[in-house]
Amino acid sequence: MTFLNRLVARLEKWHRARRAVHLEVGHDAYRSSVIDVPGQRRIGVHLLGLMICIGLSVLTRWLVAPRVTEARVSETRWHYQVSLRERTPRTAEDWHDEMHVHHYDERCESRVRSYRDCDPYPCPSLATYPCGGHVCTHVVVSMCWHTCPVYDYQWPDWPTIAVQHRGGVDHTPVRPALGGVLPCPEDEEMLAPSTQCTVDALAFTVQFDGGSSGHWGIGASRRA
Repeated sequence: MTFLNRLVARLEKWHRARRAVHLEVGHDAYRSSVIDVPGQRRIGVHLLGLMICIGLSVLTRWLVAPRVTEARVSETRWHYQVSLRERTPRTAEDWHDEMHVHHYDERCESRVRSYRDCDPYPCPSLATYPCGGHVCTHVVVSMCWHTCPVYDYQWPDWPTIAVQHRGGVDHTPVRPALGGVLPCPEDEEMLAPSTQCTVDALAFTVQFDGGSSGHWGIGASRRA
């Protein structure tokens, strides 16, 4: 109501200026302003301000409200892609806790993984040196490190070896004639002992004609 109060105050000020009565007394150029705002007129001013606020509110809603229009589909396009993947063994070398989840045929050996301060331990040894025509020995204490295992292993990869595309301007998509094998699941190793799988991707684009409201398109895609 703060805006309404300010608006009413401005209207009252304007109305007082318009209704001011100027009087001349005697020969002196004396003027006095008499403000005449009856109670009914004040109520009218409030009603006028309220009507202006309501009008502004309705106008704002009309400007931001969504409009309903009729549109027709002017064009429908589709694009169908099929990717053929093939199981390919890869050879890798890694630490045991970093191996591929589907590793196999592993061969292991011990190697030093790093030389950071990780579980060091003293390892004494004997050192010899000449002293007065004799050979003397003394104990040398060195710092040794634990070793960690390294695994040489194989793991399966599924690279894409072929791709085919097909498209059209209608409502009936046709799959490219590629593969004829099972579709690839989230985990390709579930296809074993199969060595190939396919990934299908289908995309649609629909164009709408709304006349005076304009033209617009909507697209959608999914893994088929």
